[in-house]
Amino acid sequence: MIKGAATGTTITQTLRTLAKQKNIQQKLRAEIDAHVRSGGELTIESIKNLPYLNGVINEALRLHNPIPTGVHATVSEQGCDMGTYKLPPNVDVYVPILTLMTDERYFPRGEEFVPERWTEEKSELVLDKRAFIPWGYGAHACAGKQLALNEMKITIAKLVSEFELEIGESDDDKKWESEWKDYSMVKIGECPLKFNVRKL
Repeated sequence: MIKGAATGTTITQTLRTLAKQKNIQQKLRAEIDAHVRSGGELTIESIKNLPYLNGVINEALRLHNPIPTGVHATVSEQGCDMGTYKLPPNVDVYVPILTLMTDERYFPRGEEFVPERWTEEKSELVLDKRAFIPWGYGAHACAGKQLALNEMKITIAKLVSEFELEIGESDDDKKWESEWKDYSMVKIGECPLKFNVRKL
């Protein structure tokens, strides 16, 4: 299991998803293999525009975001008029980004992992890109966004290129979900995975 910061949590959850959804893993591998066969290397620069890889990463950030409750903001001294409700001044509010990014009004089939929604293949499954805020927004946006994206892309690409991912025998969906703890950043439990070296 990959341990560490928010990026490691998202990578681990993505690998688990790929191990459980073989069709997505195979489609991603086909794109990476085609890139390598055409002379491309597996470097951050050379893989940055692979559409399906980007779709997998975006979908992972949408569904496996390590900070699902979002960042907080403080309401100004004047309060904030929300139309039917007015927020009082000087209170902290949160935008629960996991709730927002699974809302069917913005992402049909919002609970499903569908990388194609970020490509031309099923772009109708993204109704409003403004609801995609895995990095926060404005002054509260993640300063490490590009570094984290680079780490996720190169790690996923290299692992899928070299290994067939399988879920471990001790995997249990209920146990997996019950072990999640939200301490502003999600702490996940054990993730049993098998990395089988590909036979080329």
